[in-house]
Amino acid sequence: MSEVNCIIRISAAAVLSAVDFAAVSDLRYYLAGVHVSPNAEGGASATATNGHILGSFVDPRGHADRAVILP
Repeated sequence: MSEVNCIIRISAAAVLSAVDFAAVSDLRYYLAGVHVSPNAEGGASATATNGHILGSFVDPRGHADRAVILP
């Protein structure tokens, strides 16, 4: 597996707000993280879901080279 570097800059407030929507003790491990991605209108967004509710928060001053999932 090759290593890929990218730059992500997003406010802690956006990530911490999204964490509240992530799954905690779910067998679906892929719901336990926060998806950080470039926002189409500028900045970066942090999104999470537990399969029932979804939270998405935008940091207009943030930046993400590409989409990643923070575990």
